[in-house]
Amino acid sequence: MAAVCLATLTGCYGQLAGHLGDDSVEVEDLGLAGALAEIERLALRARDGERELPLAEALDSRGPPRVVYVGESHDRYDNHLVQLAVLRALHRREQAVALGVEWFQQDVQAHLDDYIAGRIDVSQMLLRTEYYERWRFEYPLYRPILEYAREHAIPVIALNAPQAITREIGRVGLDALPEELRAQLPAEYSPTNEGYSQRIRDAFELHQDESQPFEHFLDVMNTWDETMARNAAAYLEANPGHRLVVMAGRGHAGFRQGIPDRVKRRVAVSDLIVLPESSGSHHVYGTGDLLVPVPRLRVASGGKLGILVRTEEDRVLVGQVFEGSGAERAGIAAGDQITRLEGAVVTRFSHLKVGLLGRRPGQTVTVAIRSAGDGTPVEREVQVTLQ
Repeated sequence: MAAVCLATLTGCYGQLAGHLGDDSVEVEDLGLAGALAEIERLALRARDGERELPLAEALDSRGPPRVVYVGESHDRYDNHLVQLAVLRALHRREQAVALGVEWFQQDVQAHLDDYIAGRIDVSQMLLRTEYYERWRFEYPLYRPILEYAREHAIPVIALNAPQAITREIGRVGLDALPEELRAQLPAEYSPTNEGYSQRIRDAFELHQDESQPFEHFLDVMNTWDETMARNAAAYLEANPGHRLVVMAGRGHAGFRQGIPDRVKRRVAVSDLIVLPESSGSHHVYGTGDLLVPVPRLRVASGGKLGILVRTEEDRVLVGQVFEGSGAERAGIAAGDQITRLEGAVVTRFSHLKVGLLGRRPGQTVTVAIRSAGDGTPVEREVQVTLQ
């Protein structure tokens, strides 16, 4: 698991805050409109010490500060609703608000800018940012937040470090990083204290990969935090009239030794940490200034083909077909190459994910495949009912 987290920049650190259990409630994926309706229904409130206030009032009572950090467990829809509610409350209060996110890396900033400005659509943005190769969490979890930013022309800042750098750090460690990559790193790193190192070790042991030394994992996490802090501080300095909402894993936001104190090391700003709080969490990362109780919610799954795939040299190959799935009933077999989905060329994993975005179980899609076996593979089309 650790290797996957490092390869995709998913913040394993954000996942320790708790996973969905049987007590979660499924809600439909209705995009921004549905998410805003759900926020209104929840009537979110925040605990500020002994006080409990409506969320917007709690934010107002705190200023708000120049930077507001909103932590998340990446796979928790309820956490992302809290994030959207905070962004909306601050945007309604004053228009000069920007959004900084862990989910994208700084080398794809131009594509995020194009999406927010309306120059490209969501499918183009997901493909050009390599979202599904780098982050992999289902996009409907984040879609309402980015749709809100696009609708209101709110700048979205890609805070995270480029994937090529973190992958190489994970492989060889920070000290052995080639000079051309080292030149892209923050100039200074905060010394790691015992508490920070222990929290990173907890994450490492939960997702342990015996092929990777802990020191390399610690180097990657330090690089994430320092890079996100550097990019956030640079935006604040360049845009003195803007407040910044930072959305990142709880481990990066919930302890001031993650991003917040590293931002303050670079620029003198006031800040506030907001953490969603749900029953049944296995771990709670950090103590927020505001805690927002929220029921455990999951977004309804989109339609799936019922296969596992791997990518080899611009080819998407079927690795496994699940018994009873639509793919099995359509005659798709392990080893087949998927060449098109609904007429669109498939050469990357993300082509499949983007092609299925918004499709529901029970719908039928056309899949073109080249079957494995002797002789020259012949392309054929099959109809697959999504599960």
